Amino acid sequence: MIVTNSIEIYCPNCGHSAERHYLKKKYLTRTQCVHCDYLMITCDRTGKVIEAYAPGYGIDVCYGRSAEARSCPQAASASRPRE
Repeated sequence: MIVTNSIEIYCPNCGHSAERHYLKKKYLTRTQCVHCDYLMITCDRTGKVIEAYAPGYGIDVCYGRSAEARSCPQAASASRPRE
């Protein structure tokens, strides 16, 4: 990958400093954070997400392991015992 431009930004996941790399020959933008292992790669032409990883935003939120679970519709069915 040839990085033609990179800037320092704030991580959208944890708020620490992160890097955004513009890969012009492949029309991609890669945002990464070494503090929380956040990664987002998007297509510059379409805006679509090619690859993403954001620790802390898992399926756990919908299955009763956080305070937000009460507002998640899947949480109610997941907490019921199977018959």
